[in-house]
Amino acid sequence: MSTTDAPLPDSPWPTAPPGAPGLKVGFPGAHELASPARRFSHRSMVLLLAAGLSVLTLTLIVVALLATPGPPPYCNPLKCQGPPIGQPRKGVNSQSAVGPAVVNGTLYRNPQGFSLRYFPQPGVQTDSSGIGLTYSFKSGTAYLDVFGGSEDGTSPEAEVQYFVSKNFPSAQPIYQLPDPLIGYHPAFGEAFNVQPASSDGTTQTARVLLAATSYNGFGIIVVAYGALLPTVTARSDWFNGHPSPANLNLAYFFGADSLVNSIVFP
Repeated sequence: MSTTDAPLPDSPWPTAPPGAPGLKVGFPGAHELASPARRFSHRSMVLLLAAGLSVLTLTLIVVALLATPGPPPYCNPLKCQGPPIGQPRKGVNSQSAVGPAVVNGTLYRNPQGFSLRYFPQPGVQTDSSGIGLTYSFKSGTAYLDVFGGSEDGTSPEAEVQYFVSKNFPSAQPIYQLPDPLIGYHPAFGEAFNVQPASSDGTTQTARVLLAATSYNGFGIIVVAYGALLPTVTARSDWFNGHPSPANLNLAYFFGADSLVNSIVFP
């Protein structure tokens, strides 16, 4: 910077005696550096994380094993049947379209041409129209009958209604069977309650399950009959503990299911 003023005389920097008050300017004193903190190695961190996860997993397993499960949720049996109740399925033209017939058990061949297999050894009665099987359970005696003949243009629904009106005129319809199969062919079925009078004049409610179908002009009807059982619940020994509205011991018997699957049309 230049100026037209006269140069300043030489003079020392202004100073103040030691201890005199006034503005002091300078650099602060350097502090001693802090010693570095102790840190875990990468391997130690991985081991600690793995140990923590192991302890947490073990704790959850112990809690799951010791925890007492709550009661099963209530399920209305008639709403726990599985497939929706509807009309028989269409489009199944041959037995092999769904599955092969059951080949185990004692073979029965009807003079009209249809056949089936049954096991174990029940009481057996036969005639020209079909076969009747009698099973003894702790919960009571049950009957399974299979009849066959020309359908004469009668629908499975009409055949079921005709059979009921002829043999159980006072039967009370309960529900339709959900998509039943006879020999792996779509069928129509319905459950009924009946009250037949015994020889001593007493009555006991019985459950009747009926299913009918036809194939190549030949009709078959399956009838299961027995004492009405209490509704099967999740704590029952029947049917692997699953709720069921069948209320008939034959409905939970694997031999009856295998028999129906074994039916072969003429």
